[in-house]
Amino acid sequence: MNRQRFANRRLPRHPAVVLLGLLLILAVAAAWLLDASPRAGQRARSHHPGHSAPDPSGAAPATAAGKTQARQLVAQAREKETVGDYAAAAQMFLLAARACPAIADGALDEAARSQFALKDYGGALQSLSALRRDHGGSAVARDVLKRTARAYAKTGQYEQALFLHKQAAANADDPDRRAEQWIEAASDLRQLGRTEEAAAILQQVLNGMGPNLYTVRALRLYLDWTVPNDWPKQAQYAGKLGLAWHQSGAFEQSGPALDLAVKARQRAGDTVSPADEVFRKAGFSLYRTHHNELALPYYEAMVAAGTAGESAEAHYDLAKLYTRLGQADGARSAYRWIAKNGGAYQQTAGYQLAWLAIEDGNYQQAFGHFSHRCQQTGGRNELACWLAAWTAYRGDQPKTALTRLAGMSKVRRLKDADRYRYWQGRLLLETGQTAAGLKLLRQLNSQAPAEYFGWQAGELLKTRKSAYTDLASQLDRANPQNAPLANVPPGWWREYDELTSRFGHLVDLAEVGLWRAAAAEFDWVSLPDKLSPDHAVELARLCRDSRRYDLARNIAGRNGVLSYLKSGSESLLTTYYPLVMPVGYPDLVARYARQFQVPPALVFAVILHESGYRPKVVSPAYAVGLMQIMPQTGEAVAAALGEPFDEDSLYDPETNIRFGCWYLHHLLEQLGGEPAYAVAAYNAGPKAVAKWLRNKPGSAESVFVAEIPYQETNRYVRKVLTSMKKYEVLLRNATALH
Repeated sequence: MNRQRFANRRLPRHPAVVLLGLLLILAVAAAWLLDASPRAGQRARSHHPGHSAPDPSGAAPATAAGKTQARQLVAQAREKETVGDYAAAAQMFLLAARACPAIADGALDEAARSQFALKDYGGALQSLSALRRDHGGSAVARDVLKRTARAYAKTGQYEQALFLHKQAAANADDPDRRAEQWIEAASDLRQLGRTEEAAAILQQVLNGMGPNLYTVRALRLYLDWTVPNDWPKQAQYAGKLGLAWHQSGAFEQSGPALDLAVKARQRAGDTVSPADEVFRKAGFSLYRTHHNELALPYYEAMVAAGTAGESAEAHYDLAKLYTRLGQADGARSAYRWIAKNGGAYQQTAGYQLAWLAIEDGNYQQAFGHFSHRCQQTGGRNELACWLAAWTAYRGDQPKTALTRLAGMSKVRRLKDADRYRYWQGRLLLETGQTAAGLKLLRQLNSQAPAEYFGWQAGELLKTRKSAYTDLASQLDRANPQNAPLANVPPGWWREYDELTSRFGHLVDLAEVGLWRAAAAEFDWVSLPDKLSPDHAVELARLCRDSRRYDLARNIAGRNGVLSYLKSGSESLLTTYYPLVMPVGYPDLVARYARQFQVPPALVFAVILHESGYRPKVVSPAYAVGLMQIMPQTGEAVAAALGEPFDEDSLYDPETNIRFGCWYLHHLLEQLGGEPAYAVAAYNAGPKAVAKWLRNKPGSAESVFVAEIPYQETNRYVRKVLTSMKKYEVLLRNATALH
């Protein structure tokens, strides 16, 4: 069409057209007048460019009636999930999507999850396809590519699965997820009979993406698909990759790869010398990453064949392996060799032998070592001086122990001054110096009632019928004389330019109980750097309701929230602590703690200290998720439960909590039901704890904790047990459960 001729063409002056123009002018004027009404300020704020973006759900705004109906349906669906009725749950989620289209993205996502649990992959595919088609702008829709791909694969539609797995790999924002999706794409190709293409993808994962959580899985698949039972080729390929990963410090990957190479060579009939580079570095990598059972035969062989210089270091590593595996005799033998021949390792060997003496109950021998070491350093070695006092106490030298503890407890700059004051107070009581002991314990209890030794002092004072500061009252801190805090009006978030209409959608999802979708939206919104205290509380509560407990803790820990909440009349047990010590995923913890007979407070405390309630966190050692489950531990738990294992499932809160509760139950059952023992084993391993207890079964918690030789584990146990005690208080308060 000729643009100039069209532009110059005169419009007809038909009466109907003129009338239509007048009506349009009147409509615009009416809209302008409406904006000038008393509520215009509120509406103008919502018209800020940041607030004018379309709803990411792709649906009309939520109505109050629709949200109410959806909330009821979602609650009913959750109840059905709890009893395993996933068919009914899926149906109710689908009804919620129809009742309130504004939250349909979250409801469809939950329906698909229930359908997956039911193995109704066709139904899941329909739900996920509708989610991607109709609500592509929502955060949860961006996270369903891989589940849609999996549903296609489960229904035999591998071409479609391949396309989506490739798309998910391209969209992945971290190497682990990218590698996982490329491996899934390779599996699709193999199902389609395109093994060479599949192998090429695995090669790219192995050689072009760097070491990650799925590297070893890719290596095993590549060898199985390309050179099955060709042991020399497997050894050559795995050895080459393993040495390269070892060189880069990727020991989590180099250990299994080099171990695979050694075993492949042995299967091929080759004798692998302990002096061989692949053999030595396999052992070292496995040792560094605590694959202790696999590392042990390597080190035993290297020690047997090593030269004097190499053997000193190898003996030391071997001794530590024996210690981790609870083999006291082997550890003692190796440390004695080092003490006699080990040069630079001799001092460390003496320390370890003294700890073995404590485990054996030979406190006099241990006292000799630690007392000498404390004196040798002029009292500057705090740990040695403490252990000298402790072994004197346990070795029936109360006066010596008291003298040492009295000196240490006065030095406040010492890291563990409260520990020394606590045991000094206990020893004063035990030696008949009751008044002095009670005074010291009361001081400690009143100064730090919410810390480990403070509440332990309170427990001891309680048994003596003495005045003490109760932990619950310390957490409560209600101020009935204060005025109640004012309610924050709905829509408070519109005062912040950072919080766009996307945040309004997040609020809708949270209010109807679709927490997964709400949690996903938080990854796509920018939260304000500064908030007024009342708004910070509201935002922290919204984060909690969306199960973004990590964000709730962060927000409640700043912005003057604690001071603000103290200024009101309500107890901190109902206002502050549920935000900074959340009772997170209460339905999941309640279900699996009950199923596996684990104290719920223990589960909450472990989650708090393992991950800080971050479901997607991965440690440098590749421990995954809320309860930091190692992939090999997850595989063992899945086998015990009789189900297949997928590393990616550890990112799912439900699977992670279920596996973590099973493992805690296993530790409690194995170690006599004492939470302190189980917590120590969760950190240091059950074999190490069994070794510590071998001559002292049934040790009191306080004595057991004092004699944990690993200082990291010692601190970890104290922190978790303290949080467990606090959670017991919180769980008695219904509001904390929310």
